Amino acid sequence: MNKAPILLLSISLIIPMTFWGIGSIIRDQSELERKGLVQLKIDEPLDRLSLKITVGTKEGIATFVDSKTTRDFIKLLPLTLLMDDLGKREKYSGISQSLSKEGSIKTTYQKGDISYWLGGGIATFYNQDNHEVKAGLIVLARLEKGIDLFTGPDSINVTFEVIKKK
Repeated sequence: MNKAPILLLSISLIIPMTFWGIGSIIRDQSELERKGLVQLKIDEPLDRLSLKITVGTKEGIATFVDSKTTRDFIKLLPLTLLMDDLGKREKYSGISQSLSKEGSIKTTYQKGDISYWLGGGIATFYNQDNHEVKAGLIVLARLEKGIDLFTGPDSINVTFEVIKKK
């Protein structure tokens, strides 16, 4: 059996698919750049990046805390979560992917912390009531602007994105 026609057919299918895939990556990256967003490079210094938080038409900004956990979180971005209110102190949402637990694990938090709850979720703390989080938290970022986006008893849709600092 002559394998040449099968090989040619395979190559003729693979080459266009490869170029299409590369083109879509380039288009995706340029789309991110137009929006002021970035894709994190493996060793990108986090002090050059910020976390943009959007709730409705309002925006907030947070500073990243550099850790393996934070870098894992950034790989999920952009990410929109429906966050529910817990204890009039935080907005919380579970996430489907586990993040590294190689950060500084704490059982307390500060107002403005955006943290990975080791049980598998993201919590943004807008009020301090000295509640102890027994499962543990790893701080991903700290709000600089926009803590008011999270106050109130209602559930909210929150979009997290990476942007370059200005």
